[in-house]
Amino acid sequence: ADYLRKRADESITDMENNECIKLLSIGRFSEQKNFDNVPEICKFIKEANIEIRWYLIGYGGEENLIRNKIKEYGVEDNVKILGKKINPYPYIKQCDIYVQPSRYEGKAVTVREAQILCKPIIITDFTTAASQLEDGVDGIIVPMNNKECAQGIINLMNEKVLKTLEYNKIIARLAEHASSEDAKKRCLSLTPGTDINEINLLQLQTKDALNRLFKGGRISFSGVHDIRDSLKRLEIGASLSITELLRVCSLLEAAKRAKAFSRASIGHTGPDCPVSADETDELPVDSLTGFFDQIEPLTPLCDEIRRCILSEDEIADDASSTLRSIRKSMRGMNDKIRAQMNSMINNTTTRSYLQDAVITMRDGRYCLPVKAEAKSQVPGMVHDQSSSGSTLFIEPLAVVNLNNEYKALLMKEKEEIEVILANLSNLTAGYSMQLHTDYNILTELDFIFAKAAFAQTYNGVAPTFNTDGRINIKKGRHPLLDAKKVTGPNTGGKTVSLKTVGLLTLMGQAGLHIPASERSELGIFEEVFADIGDEQSIEQSLSTFSSHMTNITRILSQVNDRSLVLFDELCAGTDPTEGAALAISILSKLKLYGARVMATTHYSELK
Repeated sequence: ADYLRKRADESITDMENNECIKLLSIGRFSEQKNFDNVPEICKFIKEANIEIRWYLIGYGGEENLIRNKIKEYGVEDNVKILGKKINPYPYIKQCDIYVQPSRYEGKAVTVREAQILCKPIIITDFTTAASQLEDGVDGIIVPMNNKECAQGIINLMNEKVLKTLEYNKIIARLAEHASSEDAKKRCLSLTPGTDINEINLLQLQTKDALNRLFKGGRISFSGVHDIRDSLKRLEIGASLSITELLRVCSLLEAAKRAKAFSRASIGHTGPDCPVSADETDELPVDSLTGFFDQIEPLTPLCDEIRRCILSEDEIADDASSTLRSIRKSMRGMNDKIRAQMNSMINNTTTRSYLQDAVITMRDGRYCLPVKAEAKSQVPGMVHDQSSSGSTLFIEPLAVVNLNNEYKALLMKEKEEIEVILANLSNLTAGYSMQLHTDYNILTELDFIFAKAAFAQTYNGVAPTFNTDGRINIKKGRHPLLDAKKVTGPNTGGKTVSLKTVGLLTLMGQAGLHIPASERSELGIFEEVFADIGDEQSIEQSLSTFSSHMTNITRILSQVNDRSLVLFDELCAGTDPTEGAALAISILSKLKLYGARVMATTHYSELK
């Protein structure tokens, strides 16, 4: 890593020092698939009004094919072939994002180098892609589709604001309140929406879930396992294992708890309160009622699985009359064998040949631990020996026939258990569609109630929304900070206020309640941009001012009248007169665009 960083410090002049986003890809010109989708991806990014420069470094072969394709898509100004470079590391260092867009399934030689040099990475979804992104690396895997790859690059550019405003920390805390794996994934992938009707529905669901928690207490979704693979196996006539059937049962028990909670949380006194069919029709209705109504606990199926399967290691004797009969015979045979072997152990002569006066099992057959030197004194079959070789585990001839009969009963028991599992699987297959529905609804409710439980931790409320860009947050609090006042100059109060407005906007549009008072109002924004904090990049050797200007240039290239823009100390870090003039120009431009802007400054010219 130190060697790479040293080589990355070498001076280069052919990567333009412009203010647009700089992408870099490295591969072999001789394998056209390494670069053949770059021009089309670039075209899609241009259509999103994002200014980029995509630099290509190639080795081996001719570059005419890719040049022709660049011309075909009309992206000559955006894609630049740097040629066959010996040292790629300075280029990796100076790019904004490293992209591996090809369909090549081998280890991309520069992915690790890009990770070492702290560059965000885009990799297309080939077989080994996931293993190439190490934990903590800023990067994403996108589908092998040029349009979706372009959207992935755009998303990675725009995700910066989510990290700046600490939205990623919010959804990480949200995921802690979910139980099932699918619900946790939903939490961690939750992003702000832009459709006001959809946002209002998500907020209503969170609000109704919160009301139900206040009335009915806590709801548990533990035991909601992903049974979809098991249901697919049932479709082709396969039998489920004990573990799979117990997971089905666990899901149905969670469904039963959810049904009971629904009755308790809608106005009745407790989860065990009986509700008749007539009473059910009179219960109040909220946005979650439809979810709960579709859940079916399938009690007969659940009870039958529990009756037959006691644990992952044990099938009940009463699972079938045949199994009960087999096990009764096994117990009788077991008693006969033990009686015969106990009589041998109790014989003084035989006992002197034993290492220990115990009966052991080897390969499913009863044996005695015989001293190696006394092997000839105890006729029988040797099944095993100790690690030292001093003890032989011998099945006495006197119980061989009994052991054979016991072994046959064991085989019958195994076959009967397979029949029982097959019958339970066939029974489960008859409810396959409802089980699929139960799983989908329970994971959805797990996700919704995770949002409600999370809102409880910071006394969140549902804001009202508008499409006019109005923001009126009453007694807003930053959800990641302790409740305290920040006052005085240079204490971070203004920055906290900026981050709070931005974060609460993102939370609200994601369907999360916000930490504020009732009747708080938020606008719906297509994009939230933020230039907050010290953006100095040590790796890129940029000054704080230059780094901020790079970010501001990107914002200006994408902003519109549906954008919220947050500036902390706009154009600080340079000559005050020039900085103030530049800040006025930027704010005037944003006003012309119709963007909603919140900015802090020490420049008196702006106040």
